[in-house]
This record gives sequence, C-alpha cells and structure tokens, in this order.
Amino acid sequence: GKSSLLWGLLDELELRSGSLQINKKCGIAISAHPPWNISGSIRENIMLGAPDLINEDAYFQAISAAALDADIAGWESGDN
Repeated sequence: GKSSLLWGLLDELELRSGSLQINKKCGIAISAHPPWNISGSIRENIMLGAPDLINEDAYFQAISAAALDADIAGWESGDN
C-alpha cells in the first residue's frame, strides 16, 4: 500500500521487475510508526476518544473524505 510505495521511493524494497530512477539529492525521508486505534467505536476513533466534543460537520466531512459512508451504513451498529 502507501507504506510500500514510500519504502520503494527510498529504494528500501527489492525491485522485482521494471526499473526505478530516483534523484537521491531530493531529500526524501520517512518516519514509520505502527497503526493504532482506540478501543471503541469508529466515531470515537475518528474523534480521538472525545465523542462528546464532536463537531458534526467535521465528523461527516472526515467520514466522506475517507469514503467510509457505505461501510458505516452497512454495519449493524453504524458508527456507534
């Protein structure tokens, strides 16, 4: 995915086919970190554990930007 693309751009992955040309003078860096989530609902994870401070417009913009509308609509408990 996204991390593999970045590692590839840094020439940190084995190239299996094709070719890759990188200008090493461009100063690319990556700071990898493990994914994490809060033990709770998708709403709590999006709002980083503070669902009572929710800005509904910002929340639904985040849902839409992440293309989660259809997924959440299909979940039995929705975003709760």
